[in-house]
Amino acid sequence: MSNMSIKPENQNKPATKSQLYTLYLLSKKLNNPHDFREDNLTMSDASLLIKKFNEKTGYVKDMIETKFMEYVKQHIIPNVYETLSKALGYKSTVIVEGGNEKPRRYGFCGFGCGFAIIDYDKRSHVGKRIEDIANKHIREIYNDVMNMFDETFKAKLEVDGTPIGAVCSQDIQVQSTFWNSVADFMKQNGVKNVHVRTWLD
Repeated sequence: MSNMSIKPENQNKPATKSQLYTLYLLSKKLNNPHDFREDNLTMSDASLLIKKFNEKTGYVKDMIETKFMEYVKQHIIPNVYETLSKALGYKSTVIVEGGNEKPRRYGFCGFGCGFAIIDYDKRSHVGKRIEDIANKHIREIYNDVMNMFDETFKAKLEVDGTPIGAVCSQDIQVQSTFWNSVADFMKQNGVKNVHVRTWLD
């Protein structure tokens, strides 16, 4: 509710319960929860504060994404690159025999296919924002990591039947490294009860 939508005769009346509750929720988003019921705000005061807080929460969101992308460059990309390098160096071969056909050889790289998910206090708006940002940029981050490898090396992986993209997106340790790095960023920004769960596919 803006000042423009408040009738002149109501502007100096006490703020409504709805306005005060909205202010409380917005203050929580800004990580500074405050009960406004004892502040003797008018409807006009509350409306102006709501507008100001809405602008700030948008600013905080932008700042979190900016900080996250800087963290990506300094920590997540190097961490994922190191893990992916180890995964690509961990090779195994499966030979399938049967019938009259010649034995078939299948090459594999990595620590096994799997999944990783991040858990945290779901009441945290900051935690949810960081998770959304991570999911938004995960493919871009993986591409940046894969581009750090030599093209000849990647071509050989393709010929061997273990394309780097498949290993990067499916390897359980790569997934774990990415989300544990995100978990560290969450903790640095005050999110509580953060942990990563993994399981093999």
